[in-house]
Formats: sequence, structure tokens, C-alpha cells
Amino acid sequence: MKLVYPQYYKDFKCIAGDCEDTCCAGWEIVVDPDSAGYYKTVSGEIGGRLRQEMKTDSDGDIIFSLNNGRCPFLNSSNLCDIYSALGENALCHTCTMFPRFVEDYGGTCETGLGLACPEAARIIVDFAGDRELLFEFTDEMPLPNDIDPETYFELVSLRKEIFAVIDDDSLSFENRLLKILSLAGDSNSHMPTTQECVNKLKKLDILTDRWKNLLSEAPKSKDFLHNVHQLENIAWYYIYRYFLKSVFDGDTLSKVRLCVLACVIINAYSDEENIADIAHLFSKEVEYSADNINNILDMLKG
Repeated sequence: MKLVYPQYYKDFKCIAGDCEDTCCAGWEIVVDPDSAGYYKTVSGEIGGRLRQEMKTDSDGDIIFSLNNGRCPFLNSSNLCDIYSALGENALCHTCTMFPRFVEDYGGTCETGLGLACPEAARIIVDFAGDRELLFEFTDEMPLPNDIDPETYFELVSLRKEIFAVIDDDSLSFENRLLKILSLAGDSNSHMPTTQECVNKLKKLDILTDRWKNLLSEAPKSKDFLHNVHQLENIAWYYIYRYFLKSVFDGDTLSKVRLCVLACVIINAYSDEENIADIAHLFSKEVEYSADNINNILDMLKG
């Protein structure tokens, strides 16, 4: 198996209780079957709590249901009681992986960091090195798949072309976004206004008061004259994470329009000091709700 990842991928380390947010609140945590089986064998107080808190939801998944919006194992210091009592290896797959994501494309597995974690967002948005993908080979066997090889390699080639446009500082950042829209097949590409983007986002589930309040504010900026390097990093992230998924649905345009919408909103509501924070908030609200990411991609289809 070929494992692909951005250059900054291995820079991440969870800062735990020093984090200004927590990944253990706002989302129900799905417990994978192996972890659930292990939790049923754990003795002592923590074992009793694990078995008490595991529930089966309407989709048949085993979850830790939230208590006042927080994981029941998130203590008052914003630390995990499972981690404290049993160690890192006892965490379920969801908790072990976050904020990492993984996408399998036949013999290639792509992984990266997600913007929904504040520390990962700072690493991604402020990254000053070369934006390039690294790879290594593992002993894992490819998963069975029905990916069309010709389509996949065409998308890989087109993604490289889009990356090159994002990096082309001979063009204004706005013109770069317009150009990647055209490459994705948008024959009438135009830069969406901030209000057009806000109107779409308001149709999604609003997960936090902070996001609701932000979308009700007047934007701070409407041009792309500031924070250009950070916006390049953000655009690169959205293309890396989503574009190749077009191999499954044939829809390149919605993936690129998501990138453009993210850049418009994050630019409009941020300044030099808080752009990573706004990128984190956008990602947490839009990307890390299955309903929201599916609905916004549906809205952005050609």
C-alpha cells in the first residue's frame, strides 16, 4: 500500500488540556466494534462506566452519547478519563484518529490533518514550507474496490494542475480561484459573494452559538489582498482532502466550489491574528457534520 500525506502531517501532537477547544464535545463518539468488545472486559470503576455509557443509536452504531454536549469521559480539566485510566491504546478508533483523516483509493491511501482541531488548523494554515505530498510504502494490502484506474489517474493529474494554480503567485488569489473553478468544469465561473456563501451556510445545521453569531455579523473583508499565504494553504487543504473523492461520484465541480466557498468565508470573517481559528470553526461546523458536508456538496453541484 502506498501511503500519501502532506509534509506537515507528522508535525501534529495533541496539546490536550491546553487546547482552547475540545474534540470531545459537540459530536457523539462512535465506538468501533473491537474497542466496544474490549470495553466490555475492563474491570473496576472505569469498566463499569464504559459499559454504562455505551449506547446503540438508531443507525445501529455503538456510541458514547453526550452529556450536556460533552463526552461522558471528558472531565472538568478537559482531559479524557479513559486515557488517564487505561492509556492511549485503549482509546476507540474515532478518538485515536482525530484530527487525522484517511481516504483509500485502491492501492493508495491518503491521510492528512483536519482543520476542525485548533492545533491542526494552526499547523495547516501557518505552514511555511513547500506544499508537497510525501509518500511511503507499507505492508498493508489494498482493500477491495471498484475504482476505475483511468479516471483515478486523470483526477490525480488534474489535482496536480490545480495545486500548481494555487501556488502561482503571478496571479491574484481571486484569479487563481476562478481558474481552478474553470479547470473543474465551471464554464460560467464567477467568484461567489460573501452573502451568497452565507446564505448557503445558513441552510445547514448550526452547531454552535459562536457560528450562528459569526454568520450574522458583517464581514471584515471582501477582497483577497491579505493573508494570501494562509489562504493558499487552506485552498490546498480542501483540494487535497476532497478532490479525488470525485472518483466515486464523478463530481469534481462541487469539491472545487467547496474550496472556493471556504476561502471566501474564512477570508471574510478573519484577520491576520485569527485566520486559523476561523478556519477551525468553519471546518468543525461544515466538514465534521456528515449531514452538513453532504448537504453543502449537494448545493454546490453543477
